[in-house]
Amino acid sequence: MADKFTELAESFVLGILDETETRQFAQHLATGCQECRLAVQNAKQVASLLPYTAPQNEPPPELKQRLLEAIAKESKILTMQPIAGKNEAPATGPATIRSMPQRTFFQRVRGTLAWAAVFLLFAVGYSYFLQRALIRQLQTELAERNAETKLLQFELERQKTVIERIKKSSATRLLLVELKGTEVNPSGSIKVLLDPQTAGGSFIAYDLPPLAGEHDYQLWFLKDGKPFDAGVFAVDEKGEFIGEVQHLPETLAGISAFAITREPKGGSPTPTMPIYWVGAVQGV
Repeated sequence: MADKFTELAESFVLGILDETETRQFAQHLATGCQECRLAVQNAKQVASLLPYTAPQNEPPPELKQRLLEAIAKESKILTMQPIAGKNEAPATGPATIRSMPQRTFFQRVRGTLAWAAVFLLFAVGYSYFLQRALIRQLQTELAERNAETKLLQFELERQKTVIERIKKSSATRLLLVELKGTEVNPSGSIKVLLDPQTAGGSFIAYDLPPLAGEHDYQLWFLKDGKPFDAGVFAVDEKGEFIGEVQHLPETLAGISAFAITREPKGGSPTPTMPIYWVGAVQGV
């Protein structure tokens, strides 16, 4: 249930949930869920930075010049018209210049204000569009961070299980299997720990060459002369991995060896590549 509400934290802070979802989320926060409270706090911190991420929109220099020219043109319009009586012939002398009635200050700048309002409306709309796009991007990044956090938590729990098993080795008779590199790949170190009482096992790998994206390492155990899948894994940038031996039978009797091969991404039902590391099991 907490995961469901955690995913709504960003939308709750941004105020885009409907009335029912907002009420349900607020009621959930009132229960004291620390995970959701932390998610809301992080989302508020991100949202508080949004106004500073919008670009500063300034009018182009030529707009100011055009507005000033328009004001000057309207204030200086003059007309040249001859002065004559009602029934008199037009005068033959030079024409008299008569200026048009002067417009008030507000009349002169009315057109200017209209242009400024149009530009301001465009700038605000463009800024709003950019902020909405940024919000969607931040929501995507937050979702990715949450997924990465959950994956790290899973890896941490798995490593804790292996460490606890190693700590109990003094009280439990564990079997240690050391895998040695073959001619195909002599480097690296792999140790498999087996617990005959629980029929469980863990393994630790060091200094293994990282593989390209289209391949994975695959662990196998040999039982009654046949290979069985014991798990697919990939090492980190240091060439290390800690994990559980998978698919072990209810009893370890009959398991004679462990081996590691390089297989296509996701693993194979049976080994398809040469063996990189192999080690015999003794004492089962």
